[in-house]
Amino acid sequence: METNRDASKGVATHADGQLLNRYFLSILIMAFFFDMCIRFFSSTIALHVDMLGGTATLGGLMLTSYTLTAAIFRVVGGKMSDSYGRRMTILIGVAGLAVTSALFAFTTNVYIMLFLRALQGLFFALGASGFAVAVTDVIPKNRMTEGLGYFGLANSLATAVGPMIALYIMDLFGFNPVTYLAAILCAISWLITHLVCNYERDPRYSRSAVDEQEAGQPDDLPESSNPADSRKDDKAEGFLWRIFEKKAVPSGITGFFAVLANSSTMSFIALYAKHLGYGNAGVYFMLQSAGTIASRLLAGKVADKRGPLFTIIPGVVLGVLGYGSLVIAEYDMPFFFNLSGPLIGLAMGLLFPVMSAMSVRGVSAQRRGAALATFHTPIEVGVATGSLLWGALIDHVSFAAVFIGATLSLGIVAATSVYFFNNKRLSSL
Repeated sequence: METNRDASKGVATHADGQLLNRYFLSILIMAFFFDMCIRFFSSTIALHVDMLGGTATLGGLMLTSYTLTAAIFRVVGGKMSDSYGRRMTILIGVAGLAVTSALFAFTTNVYIMLFLRALQGLFFALGASGFAVAVTDVIPKNRMTEGLGYFGLANSLATAVGPMIALYIMDLFGFNPVTYLAAILCAISWLITHLVCNYERDPRYSRSAVDEQEAGQPDDLPESSNPADSRKDDKAEGFLWRIFEKKAVPSGITGFFAVLANSSTMSFIALYAKHLGYGNAGVYFMLQSAGTIASRLLAGKVADKRGPLFTIIPGVVLGVLGYGSLVIAEYDMPFFFNLSGPLIGLAMGLLFPVMSAMSVRGVSAQRRGAALATFHTPIEVGVATGSLLWGALIDHVSFAAVFIGATLSLGIVAATSVYFFNNKRLSSL
């Protein structure tokens, strides 16, 4: 299908139905190196602050400053992706993250570190938004959940090896080499993006190709896909719904509570391992990621065929068992500490691909950036909220209180998912 396109504003979707195409695989690799950089910092920054004499609350604040700016600029990233192209948004985000990562090596001042973390959040939001929208462009529409599950493997693999490598380097050489390696990984991601990620120039991914392929699909929007009509609709709906997408709000709500639970381990499992006397938490991250990878390989196909609740409810049950195991681990039971890793990994691998796919269900190709921004913004807020809330609970109550709170948060995920993602509501999209 040969069609012309506006390269700066074009959107895309794969025309021949093939999922593992070269564009999808290149985005997967770029996202892996990008996520590795993020995981380096998320697994070591609280320990670094602790070694500098800071509290768990201060360590949580490091994550909060990062996630709050990420939440704010997710909206900017989504708008940039829709207006100026995915590739340009990714290049700016990855380059900025590389520079700010390297700058950590030159300061131990907590206030400067907080500022750098905020900048990291900004550039992460731009890069991650570009990746998230780009991958939906090259996934066939009828395999969206499956494709996003595979895409999530980049994050899962980064979570598996990133913290383990970062903590190992930190044990041997200190924090500074971690920051240098993180910057190098971002530079690799930038290079691949610059050289390979050019699918927006491919006629098969043109705006008209998208409209032609998606016409007549069950969850298409009734509105015209003509860009001029879309702009008129945007003006009519007002400023708020020009930058956000109404259809993605349910996914944003459930995603908030899911990541609120997940942030308890993402931010503080290394401190909990130290508290229990287990040393390096790298093995835990590897076990958790193994669970996530296993569930992501299956969750997408199940959700595409049977519906989102067939993966969300089992995910919640596994998550509750995982956080319960962490509570039991407090009583000198290392087996339960390690068991919680794959259980929570399985849970998150079942939950997030489905929620992400639901955020773009029934959304026109021209609005995918706004839809994914609507989904990811509450997630960033959830990470920020969790890092502050769980850090305060650790300082003033206990680790067990944190994991009980995470369990309650997953209960809300189950309740909101049953309300939003039942068959009656989904059939109306």
